[in-house]
Amino acid sequence: MTGRPIHLLSRRGFVAGSVAALAPAALRLRQPRWLDELDQFIDAEMTTALIPGLAAVIVKDGRIAWSRGYGWADISGRRRMDPVRTIQNIGSISKTITATAVMQQVERNRIGLDDDVNRLLPFPVRHPAHPDVPITPRLLLTHRSGIVDGEAYMASYACGDPTTALGDWLRDYLAPDGRLFRADGNFGDRPGATWKYSNIGFGLLGHLVERTSGLPFPAYTRQHIFEPLGLRNTGWLWADIDPATHAVNYEPITEATRQDLEGFRRLGFATKPPERHPTLGDFQPLCGYNFVTYPDGGLRISATGLARFLLANMGTGDPILRSATLATIRTPLSGAGGAEGQGLAWHSARREGEAIRWGHNGADPGVRTNMWFRPSDGVGAIVFVNRSGVNLDRFIDRMLAAASRL
Repeated sequence: MTGRPIHLLSRRGFVAGSVAALAPAALRLRQPRWLDELDQFIDAEMTTALIPGLAAVIVKDGRIAWSRGYGWADISGRRRMDPVRTIQNIGSISKTITATAVMQQVERNRIGLDDDVNRLLPFPVRHPAHPDVPITPRLLLTHRSGIVDGEAYMASYACGDPTTALGDWLRDYLAPDGRLFRADGNFGDRPGATWKYSNIGFGLLGHLVERTSGLPFPAYTRQHIFEPLGLRNTGWLWADIDPATHAVNYEPITEATRQDLEGFRRLGFATKPPERHPTLGDFQPLCGYNFVTYPDGGLRISATGLARFLLANMGTGDPILRSATLATIRTPLSGAGGAEGQGLAWHSARREGEAIRWGHNGADPGVRTNMWFRPSDGVGAIVFVNRSGVNLDRFIDRMLAAASRL
């Protein structure tokens, strides 16, 4: 149950050690012992995993019950990670926002989950080996469309915002006469046959929202998701956010990360000089990148902003979807070509001795994010870090366990 795969080639004081919580020391002295233990756990895990900055949120009883920032959003600029003010790209958790936009259009009868997408598009989309099998929004939402991420997808990453429109790039990738079309490289198994994680599929879903709403995808989500939830400084493009509030994406400079760093240099992501962390070593800052199919993973938001979106999807926050729609989203597939536990964009999982949780992970260069909640008790947790290649499950597990004390 990973977020967007990172196969591009393959976030106590600054002087003292740099992984202390953002909360003032006086407040931390007065907090309960169990919160001290949570802070200590997070500090220790950040040190072990060489994490420069972390933002964490727990939601419970329909509200944000706890949030805290640890370490640094910008090492050389000495800007702390803040769960409210710091934003970052969140990788494939973005797919849950795109799915929300799609389901809003389903509620308006503009998209049918089992419609042929060709009914909504100005260019043809068919699996070249199975032209008689329609590709539908439901198949796209559950990673069973047969559309896969070919070489052109990886090549679309670049510093700055994309210069090609989403629909134009998708036409080039999916239409038989497109300059990026590859019958073998862009398509896999027959639509509906097997589960295969597809970023391109969610880019296409974003374009379906554009086609049915008449709005560019960033404008649609701003008007119908971000503004209703009271979210500011949230967007898909660098042009739509305040870059001074964005966490710097980092990669530690170690022997273990050497191959990834070489890849980032080839991509042009690692042109700035390394930054020295006083206790964790050297980190390579990465450029502010983006990619043309941004609905699959490019949202930039704060941890508490994402928590408001999570509460809405739990059915305990500001409503942006009907309760019946939320139930449809969280209806897991079973016995469908490896897609067990897959809902509409959202995944379900069960940790040992725990009730089912729903959520999504995210990963991109210099980014790792997790967002999960338990319907059984209405508790959820979110973690952002500004480095890639780390597993955040231990943070989520510990935070969900701590929620019982809040």
